[in-house]
Amino acid sequence: MNSQYTENQYEDIQFHDSSYINVSTLNSPTDFASHWHTYGEFVLCLTPEKTECTVSSEKFFLKQNDLLMIWPCELHSIESAQKGSLLIVQFPGHMLSCTSEFHMLQDFLTHRHLLSAEESPQQARQAAQFLYRIQELSASSEPFRDTRKQICLMELLLLLGQDFTPPSPQGGEPAQSSHNTRVLQKLSRACSYISQNCEKNISLEDAAAYAGFSKYHFSRIFKEYMNTSFTAYLTSQRIQKALSLFAQPELSITDAVFLSGFGSVASFNRSFKQQMGCTPSEYRSRMREEDAQK
Repeated sequence: MNSQYTENQYEDIQFHDSSYINVSTLNSPTDFASHWHTYGEFVLCLTPEKTECTVSSEKFFLKQNDLLMIWPCELHSIESAQKGSLLIVQFPGHMLSCTSEFHMLQDFLTHRHLLSAEESPQQARQAAQFLYRIQELSASSEPFRDTRKQICLMELLLLLGQDFTPPSPQGGEPAQSSHNTRVLQKLSRACSYISQNCEKNISLEDAAAYAGFSKYHFSRIFKEYMNTSFTAYLTSQRIQKALSLFAQPELSITDAVFLSGFGSVASFNRSFKQQMGCTPSEYRSRMREEDAQK
């Protein structure tokens, strides 16, 4: 990461030593213009001085031990940061869905951007420990160090998702009942199926059958456990698919629309603007602002 990116620039991150996880710190006072990348990024504030950041048009003023979470394809910038004030860990977006269970957490996680040390001191302290361990491993020669870094990162994601507590089924069964566990296992398989096949013409009936539910039972429990509807979840996965297709310059926006599973350009534009806060054309234009050093 450097301060030479122009406004809304696409950043093509070069990871060190062919590692899946990149670690860096600020060596001088600096700021970064609004940019984005297909990788996730955790930013830990190390010093008492406040650091001003923006993620998807929302302002954050980081205090010591606060953790800023920037998810893949989100526009973000740093307006002011002091030397040595930030520890930055970048990771590939596929780690958010590397297991079927993580698919259930993905929407929950990516709607959250700040872990406040003041509001959640214990969780923030644990999160910082995982990031420090990743930093330590990056500088070490331990065997399987990259695997160890990935394990730390997955532990951190699980920590951030610990507040995700699906409601008990109707009838008041305990949250940890064997029935509830089976339901969660089936739903996690369904979420993985939806994500991996979102570009296809899959229906509620298809997902229900794959998970082993009736159509109406699946629709009800999906909404109850996932806090979103099947249709909304499928749409969000298709938008993520379209974002990955935008990185292929030979494909037009219309190509991306249909390759990601949308039935019309109009429905895609409407859903995209609602989720991303800008039009597909505006977003695509940012990707074409290639770094001169690329």
